[in-house]
Amino acid sequence: MVIAGEVYKDEQMDAFLNGTKKVLAFAPIPIIHTNKYRMTQQPTGATDVRFKHTHTIMPHFISEAFMEDKDNGTDLRFDFHQLVDQDYAASGYHMVYGTSGSNSFATQNQYANSMQELNMDGMYAYTGDVLAQDGSLATTRFNNGNASNYNTPIGQSLWQQVFNPNGRGAGIFVQMNWSCGDGGSVRCNQPYNAKDAGPHKTQQSLFSVLIAEVGSKTFFKIKLKVFKN
Repeated sequence: MVIAGEVYKDEQMDAFLNGTKKVLAFAPIPIIHTNKYRMTQQPTGATDVRFKHTHTIMPHFISEAFMEDKDNGTDLRFDFHQLVDQDYAASGYHMVYGTSGSNSFATQNQYANSMQELNMDGMYAYTGDVLAQDGSLATTRFNNGNASNYNTPIGQSLWQQVFNPNGRGAGIFVQMNWSCGDGGSVRCNQPYNAKDAGPHKTQQSLFSVLIAEVGSKTFFKIKLKVFKN
């Protein structure tokens, strides 16, 4: 079995499970999609060309192959970069794209001049927390009921996976994001026309559920029945 890129032999899994079911929690690492087109807008005095591109923390398990970049910094079909609205801020401040401003996306983002290098680097802060394995990523369920502040992104669960020594194990991961525009400072259904001005129309919500089954290959064998006339 391969878990997080590491191969576990049958004897290792048998020793770990010790004949009982166990539930493990995983923290998927998001993919960052960068719009291939450059915009004219960037923080005053900044020379880093990365600020000229729109960067999107993609929803988990949705391929960036679906993205269709437009030369004004938006996407033809999705507004995923608007959905994050500081969901990953517990790990570090990241790039934020607002919806107030003119009809050109190049001057639409009211947060452009407040973005700094720490916001750009913050796009990878959550990945750093995952790889650090220092206990900062957890939930109340996986920390003996201890209610504390964790860096698990807002609107996400951990991937909870059952490992069953005697059969298949079910797993589930849920992600729910919502955005009402203006970098998260506008309440949903609040009358505020600037939140959908210009070419960038706010995608209001995303709800995705991953259901998985894992186990030894012996529990996934297809049994064929032969019928005789």
